[in-house]
Amino acid sequence: MGALLRPVQPVKGAGQAVAASAVQEQLRAILVSPPFSKAERMQSFLTYVVEETLAGRGDGLKEYAIAVDVFRRTESYDSRSDALVRVEARRLRRKLKEYYLAAGPGAHILIELPKGSYKAIFSSLETRAPSDLRAWSWAAAGLLLLGMLAAAAFLLGRPLENPAFSFGTDVRARDSYWQGVYLRKERTADNLRKSVQFFEQAVARQPANARAQAALADGYAWLAFFHLAPWRETTAKAKAAAGLALRRDASTPEAWEALGLVALFKEWDWPVAERCFRRALDAAPSSAAVHHSYALGLAAHGRFDEAVVEARRAFDLDPSSYVANNDVAVVLYCARRYQEAAENARRTQAVRPAWAPAYAMSGMCEAAQNRFPESLNHFRRGVALSGSDPYYGGRLGNALARSGDRAAALDTVAGLERRAQTGFVPHLNLAWTYIGLGDFERAFDHLRQAIDGRETDVLFLGVDPIYDPLRADPRFQVILAQVGLAPGPPGYGR
Repeated sequence: MGALLRPVQPVKGAGQAVAASAVQEQLRAILVSPPFSKAERMQSFLTYVVEETLAGRGDGLKEYAIAVDVFRRTESYDSRSDALVRVEARRLRRKLKEYYLAAGPGAHILIELPKGSYKAIFSSLETRAPSDLRAWSWAAAGLLLLGMLAAAAFLLGRPLENPAFSFGTDVRARDSYWQGVYLRKERTADNLRKSVQFFEQAVARQPANARAQAALADGYAWLAFFHLAPWRETTAKAKAAAGLALRRDASTPEAWEALGLVALFKEWDWPVAERCFRRALDAAPSSAAVHHSYALGLAAHGRFDEAVVEARRAFDLDPSSYVANNDVAVVLYCARRYQEAAENARRTQAVRPAWAPAYAMSGMCEAAQNRFPESLNHFRRGVALSGSDPYYGGRLGNALARSGDRAAALDTVAGLERRAQTGFVPHLNLAWTYIGLGDFERAFDHLRQAIDGRETDVLFLGVDPIYDPLRADPRFQVILAQVGLAPGPPGYGR
């Protein structure tokens, strides 16, 4: 959804020009509203048609493209035998009506999907004729009904919403929370930091709110995961916020997930992490995020069959997520099911052709099978798309060395070492190239420093094929034991 954050030109609405920024703002409000906040397929569908329309491609929106791009149907999709897009379009129109009934005069831009078309239509509610606004009478009736239900629930002692999660009438706290949720979905460094700031604002206003505290805990855990802040500080904050949320409501799933992430990636306590993920899934069995995190932990500990099930479940629950699809490939790669992993990576590339991790995944599958020309092309693409992220440089350096281009590999690792003098470069990224070069002394030196720094990818030492040349070395077994990892199934990686 990165296109939502880019400034674009005004677009034509129903009889007038509507500012694209106003459409984007209205879309943000819709996506976090109750009819849409938990309907991720509908979020993806609506975002897609709005973005395409804003980009001037609305007239070209066809059922086939939506099926493939949004709902991940294969290229053999035939609308004559599969009515998925038409069914989802009807649901989308119904949910939009629900949103505008509840929003009432608070909505300023009307986003519609007319029957018989997939092009979004935008118009300003402030300039529409009174006859076009008769829906607000229905909105008033709906709000009255909700009020009656709330009163009845109060009298029966069964509130409509858990008070631990309710923001009540504190609009600023609620808005800060939902802005944080929206930004967190992007998983970019800048947006993750901003999302934590919004969660901190929500917590400052409502420190007893379990929902806000759990979101803050999750945000801190991801800052630590991506090395965006000192890991000791952020994990301590994550655990503190999660503890506050769980004291308010012991079934808060996001708090359990945050504790699981900290235990898994920074404390290397897999039994505790697994218990936390299971508690989260007991409370929220349809949480794609928890299934995704649990899948990574299972894969890191060699439980590949279970990991594949969890990763695919995460994707089924959030089929618009190219991150979830790519992480299915990650799990398959760790299980050495390279062909399946590569197919998943190609699907991700088709949907997000400028997303570097999907190309890294293809390169990793090819390198693991000693197909170096193909792997080098993929890694170079990842380097270019990522702005020379050290991760892709490390993978490229390993493949260059193994392909026989020692000089280029040495140049690559020298460049990474220069960058490390002025910024953060994970030691694992340097170790990968030294492994390819056969310089195991330097490789082990960087592995030890990665352990000291609690680098996230340390968790995959036991299963990533890139470490196979080290597996027979007793020093590597010591490192695995340090991280709480088994050496792998019998014969694994040998």
